[in-house]
Amino acid sequence: MLNSSESDSPTPGKQTQESEVSESPNPQSLSIADQVSQRQYNAARTGVSETTPLEEPLEVVWEVEYEGTDEGRVYHQPIVADGTVFFAVQLGGSRYGYAVDATTGEVEWIREGFFPIAVDQRRLYALGIGETGSGVEIITETLDRQPLWTFTIEPLELEDRLSYLTLDANTVYILGSNLYAVDRSTGALKWVATAPGTVDGTSTYGYGMAASDDHVFLPRFSGYLYAVDSKTGDLQWWYRPPVLTEDRQPAVPAQVTPAVADAVVYGGSSDGRVYALDEKTGDQQWLTSLEHPLRSHTSLVVLNDLVIVSDKSGVVYGLDAGDGTILWRNKTDTSVHQSPLAISDTVYTFGRDQIWAIASDGTVSWDATLEPKRYLQGPPVIVDGFLFMPLRSRFICLR
Repeated sequence: MLNSSESDSPTPGKQTQESEVSESPNPQSLSIADQVSQRQYNAARTGVSETTPLEEPLEVVWEVEYEGTDEGRVYHQPIVADGTVFFAVQLGGSRYGYAVDATTGEVEWIREGFFPIAVDQRRLYALGIGETGSGVEIITETLDRQPLWTFTIEPLELEDRLSYLTLDANTVYILGSNLYAVDRSTGALKWVATAPGTVDGTSTYGYGMAASDDHVFLPRFSGYLYAVDSKTGDLQWWYRPPVLTEDRQPAVPAQVTPAVADAVVYGGSSDGRVYALDEKTGDQQWLTSLEHPLRSHTSLVVLNDLVIVSDKSGVVYGLDAGDGTILWRNKTDTSVHQSPLAISDTVYTFGRDQIWAIASDGTVSWDATLEPKRYLQGPPVIVDGFLFMPLRSRFICLR
C-alpha cells in the first residue's frame, strides 16, 4: 500500500549543494529545451522515455485536491517542464487547466477553459475556447504566461476532445473536421485539408494522432487508419483490418493510438487485433489477434523489438515487432485502465488502483496498490523517477 511520505523522505526539486544533486533527483529537468513533452512522450507515440525509472517502495510526495466537490476526470496525459506539471481536469460541466509546482505540489494557477497539451523550448501549447465561444484557440505562451501566438479555428470543431494536437519538429497538427498544420514558431498556417474519414462535414473521430518526419497518422471510429503527407496534407494511404467473417463486418473502431518506429506503423482495433504496416505504402506486415478486446482510448508501446499492449481483461502482451508473434503474456490482478509506459527496459502498466513494473521479458519486477478509493481517473506520466497520477478527487505525485 502506498502511504504519504515521512518528513525525512527525499523532497523532489529540493535545492541542494552541487555534491548532493546526484543523490536527490528532481523533476525540474523533465523537459529539455529543444524537445517536446507531449502525450506518450513523443510525436511518434511510442510511449518510451529515457528518463529515470520508478523505484519501490513508492510513497506519496504531495497531492492537490481539485476545486469544488465534483469528482474530476483527466482526459489528457499530464506534461511536465521546468519543475511544473500541467494538466486539465473536468469538474462537473467545466474544464480547468492546472499548473502545479512539481517540487512542492503548490498550485501556481488554475484557468477555466484552458487545456495544456504540450511543451517545447519553454513554450506551453494549450487548447482554449475563443472569446466569442464559437471557436477553439490553440494558445502558445511562455511558461511564465507571456503570450506568443494564437491560432483560432471557427466554427467550433474540436468540441470537448482534447487529444487531437500533435507536435513534430516544426509543426503543430490540429485535428477537427479539417486537419491543420501550423508553424510551431510563428503560428502561421502551413496548410489545411479535409480530414480523411470526414462524413458530411463531420469528423468520425478515432483516438489521438501520431506523426513521423513524413506522415501524420489518423485513426478513425470507422476502423480505418489514414496516413497523410506531413508537408502537404495529401492522403497517402489508408488501412483497415480485414473482416473476421464473410457475412459480418465487425465493429472495429480504431480507439487505440498508433505508434511509429523504424518506418513501421503499429496500431490496434478494439476487437483485439494488433497490426504492423509499412509506413510508406500502408502494406500490412502482420496482423495478430489477442484473447480479449483492447481497452479503448489507450496507446501501445514500442520498446526496441517489442510491441507491448494490454487488453480489457488485464493481460499484458509482448509481441515481436518483426512478425507479431506473441512472445509473452502476463495476467495482472485486475483490468488495465491506462496506456502502458516504458522506461529503460521496464514497462509500467496501470489498473484502477494498482501499478505493475514488468521487465522486457514479461516477468513482473514489482507491483504496488494505491490506498482505498484512490482510483486512477486519467493517464499518468513518469519523469525523473516521479510518477504523476490523476485520481478521482485529487492529483498526486509519487516517488
